[in-house]
Amino acid sequence: MYQRILVPLDGSQLAEQVVPYAAGLARGLSAEVHLLRTFESLPADLSDTLHGLYRDSLLAMDRSAAQDYLEGIAAPLREAGIVAASEVAEASAAERIVKRAEEDPSALVAMSSHGRSGLGRWLLGGVTDKVLRATRNPLLIVPPAALPVPDEARDDPVVSLLQGLE
Repeated sequence: MYQRILVPLDGSQLAEQVVPYAAGLARGLSAEVHLLRTFESLPADLSDTLHGLYRDSLLAMDRSAAQDYLEGIAAPLREAGIVAASEVAEASAAERIVKRAEEDPSALVAMSSHGRSGLGRWLLGGVTDKVLRATRNPLLIVPPAALPVPDEARDDPVVSLLQGLE
């Protein structure tokens, strides 16, 4: 069925709500979890050479922080016996998610919805909405304040660890 579960994260607790669901599916399907974090490119004029801040240095710091964040999510997955990979990309979130999903048509994309609707979604755009409209891959979308974690998953070390982060 699914050999890989693509889990885009943006650093928020809301986005992380999908991780226990992805972990449960990965365990049940013997699938790999592929964590993805994107960040937008910085404008060239953001450099502050007077104070020694260069665009490349700032991008490297963003990339390093994003990788550390993903490793913090991947570590408990690995400890629970789940194969977990991570990827950091300098790109538009929706575009990179769709492109990464296209590279593996059998992958399930699992992500949280931030719950915006109406004018908020129209003004700010919704990454989940953009992915939903653009990808051909199956999606698992976990809404904000998702359903409680099932009783059989409560003893799962990954679920316990992630619930402790809240």
